[in-house]
Amino acid sequence: YKANQTELDDKYGYYFSPHCGLFEFFEGKEIKVSYFDEDIKEITRTLLNYPISCILRQRGFSILHASCIKFQDKTILFAGSSGSAKSSLAAIFLSKGAKLISEDISSIEIVENRAYILPTYPWIKLSNEINDHLKLFPNEGIPFPKENLKRMGFIAKDHFEDEIREIDYIIFPEWSEKIQLKKLSLEDSLKHLLESSYGFFDSARKINKLDFNNYTHLIKKTNMFRLKHTKVISDLDLTYNELLSIFD
Repeated sequence: YKANQTELDDKYGYYFSPHCGLFEFFEGKEIKVSYFDEDIKEITRTLLNYPISCILRQRGFSILHASCIKFQDKTILFAGSSGSAKSSLAAIFLSKGAKLISEDISSIEIVENRAYILPTYPWIKLSNEINDHLKLFPNEGIPFPKENLKRMGFIAKDHFEDEIREIDYIIFPEWSEKIQLKKLSLEDSLKHLLESSYGFFDSARKINKLDFNNYTHLIKKTNMFRLKHTKVISDLDLTYNELLSIFD
């Protein structure tokens, strides 16, 4: 296998992690791990990310690379690629009283034309710089030396909401020199959703069709915005205030 090689359909799939081993997925019911690195923290970190998304897709859920919060009784997803500050944006709302619903893996289900997200686990990955700025967690997080962004894992038990929620907003953050918020057209919304999904496979026609149908419903039922924001940590409060303008 090559590093990060993966394939998936509704019956079988696999993912090869160069850090810890081979993950295989069977009909949405079983994950088999053949590991060559006995670092249980690294295996767990990897398992709770892409492999979990694959087994859930086999079960019929659509998966976005997103962090999700409940804030002022609204359900808000921050969706996008790794390193776009999804978790940091979620964290600033947690510091203002929001509750975490999901981190990294956001499982979406359409029921009677309404879009819902399922809660995952009370866990969030942040840099120590972000945590120090927000003063969100009193202790240093759990280190993951092989994590590309060098973030720490923080147990967010006191900030977690274990509740299935209907989705109200999806925010797609990207880096910029200034802070700017723009409502997306239907076409741009679909483009950003596809870019934030966990990929389509030639062999997975059933899964691909379900994802496309789910995203079509999602666009109709939620408000989607592109957020341009800066990498300056002290600007997080300005970004928060900009987002408040659409949530209030």
